[in-house]
Amino acid sequence: IHSGFGTAVLVLNIGGVTLRDLEVRGDGGDTNRGYGVEVLNENGAARLDSIRLDNITASGFHWSGIYVGGVPSTPGSQQAPAGRRYGFRDVQISHCTAHGNMYYGIWVSGPWWVGKTGYANEHVTISDSLAYDNPGDPAYKENHSGNGILLDDTDGGLIDRCTAWHNGAANGSTQGGPVGIWTDESNAVTIQFCESYNNRTGGAADGGGFDVDGGVTNSVLQYNYSHGNDGAGYLVWSYGGAVHPLAHNLIRYNISENDGRKHRYGGIHIGTSGGVVEDIEVYNNTVFMAGASDAQPCDVWVGGSEPNKRIKFWNNLLISDGGLPLVEIEPRQDVTFQGNAYWASDGRFLFVDSGEPYSTLDQWRAATGRERLRGKPTGLVADPKLTGINAGETVAGKGPLSNLTAYRLTPGSPLINAGLDLAREFGIEVGNRDYWGTPVPQAGRVGIGACEAPADAR
Repeated sequence: IHSGFGTAVLVLNIGGVTLRDLEVRGDGGDTNRGYGVEVLNENGAARLDSIRLDNITASGFHWSGIYVGGVPSTPGSQQAPAGRRYGFRDVQISHCTAHGNMYYGIWVSGPWWVGKTGYANEHVTISDSLAYDNPGDPAYKENHSGNGILLDDTDGGLIDRCTAWHNGAANGSTQGGPVGIWTDESNAVTIQFCESYNNRTGGAADGGGFDVDGGVTNSVLQYNYSHGNDGAGYLVWSYGGAVHPLAHNLIRYNISENDGRKHRYGGIHIGTSGGVVEDIEVYNNTVFMAGASDAQPCDVWVGGSEPNKRIKFWNNLLISDGGLPLVEIEPRQDVTFQGNAYWASDGRFLFVDSGEPYSTLDQWRAATGRERLRGKPTGLVADPKLTGINAGETVAGKGPLSNLTAYRLTPGSPLINAGLDLAREFGIEVGNRDYWGTPVPQAGRVGIGACEAPADAR
């Protein structure tokens, strides 16, 4: 379906609809003013049920290739009246491709309403889908454009086995920026087994791989691969005006390689420009960060305008090159580091805490009390003995993410069996597998980083 200036397929105010095996094309984001497939609950008095979108390719549209939800809060639109803000329940978007659309590739949302309780949509799954070359709008300065996949305003969601790349390069915003795969103002969302890479921003912020953004609660980022993005690999960020808290989220068994290619970002970046971030658990991730000509990156950054509370880092592997900070923590942050491993491949170690630099783990521990558990030292500095680092691999289109060859522990690695027992120490349920699918734990103890070495490698 070639729709020219407008929307190709509109599903309006009904549920129980399946669309499959379609190619929809607009005349390009600058010319077109519609959507590829728009599934819209215009009345919004109650959620409509059961939408299935499968094997749809959408390109050349202004707003997004695929949209599902209530009346979208596009630039210049008004807030929804009370009682008319709902979208859909039981939505499945699978095997879809969205490219060359200006604002979004795949977008699930609802109308903005500052007085809202609850969520516009419920039980949404986006799986096995691709979003790439969605560039953004250089003329729009007020907020983000050029996103890959955004699941917004949803209670109960899953983004599974999706890939996003080369999005956001033309975003012109001075207020916010695009992300490859993310969720916002949502509850109980899991993003897993996804790859997000080489996403960009033409503006002042973002261009990251993955994001758990303002108003997200009880959500999980796990088993993902982020690399080469302008912004953070894994961002947790609160903003002023969010209508839900940003709390009780989990980041585990992910890999970040050379994110933060622009501006100042960490591979894992947690902070706020308004509203406190609370109760974030970050464990068994692997981050590698090398220098970038247009940026000031680091492995982990925690900070912002508020004193965030109960941010926990356990059993992560942080590797730097070029003298970059392994950890950078701004003042007033309630953040714990215990049982992590640190390595500077060029021998130049740097920890920055409340503006003070430390060149060794011992100095940092003595000055701040970090990397201690019940008064005893935790954490280690050691060559992790990996199968490779900084390899620049792209897995998309070549099979599952477990095909990644770098960042596995090799026999004799000091990280094998070196992790804290989070279940015993803190009652944390760590899941049953590592990034590559190896059962956790092996031989009764867990390792450090995203790789749990098989028993025969110990």
